[in-house]
Amino acid sequence: MSRFDHSGDETPPTRLVRRSGADSRTGSDARDDATRKLDYQAEATMAGANHGRATEEPERGGQKTVLFRPSEQETAAPADAPQPVVAWLVVKDGPGRGRALSISYGLNKIGRGTDQAVSLAFGDDKLSRSHHAAIEYDPKLRAFYLSKGENLTYLNGDRVGSGQEHALKAGDEIELGETTLQFVPFCGPDFDWND
Repeated sequence: MSRFDHSGDETPPTRLVRRSGADSRTGSDARDDATRKLDYQAEATMAGANHGRATEEPERGGQKTVLFRPSEQETAAPADAPQPVVAWLVVKDGPGRGRALSISYGLNKIGRGTDQAVSLAFGDDKLSRSHHAAIEYDPKLRAFYLSKGENLTYLNGDRVGSGQEHALKAGDEIELGETTLQFVPFCGPDFDWND
């Protein structure tokens, strides 16, 4: 698929004006593409005309107009864009002591693996690699919940049973393997990023 094939895309193209001599690259005077891009200047945004493809209009007074539409990669937010922080888990005891890990919206699985939303890859071999436990933030209720995953989990010294969710509050301690985490919320009844 061509970067100019935007069937069904309603983003209007941008009109660029090429200055005279902007494309005259020869021998040692040839410039790289990053420098050449400076030879183009945006003239205006056009709605509807030549939608979805690049075209050139005839030269007028030494200027050539080139229409172009930015590709989806340039306009869309990156897939790995960071989510807003809604809380932190501070490693209070065990390997990684003193570190803080952020929690974002939705289900945050906790484990040793680097693919986990909350990765405790600090050397605690008693932690499950994936889904030892999970913390979920519900923006509708503005509340946090802890659930057990693949291994033993304790909240303030009490065992978290399988299939149970426990509401979390500021200062709660979560024990996983040899690691003790303290829960520090940022979002809640008084604030949410969606406000």
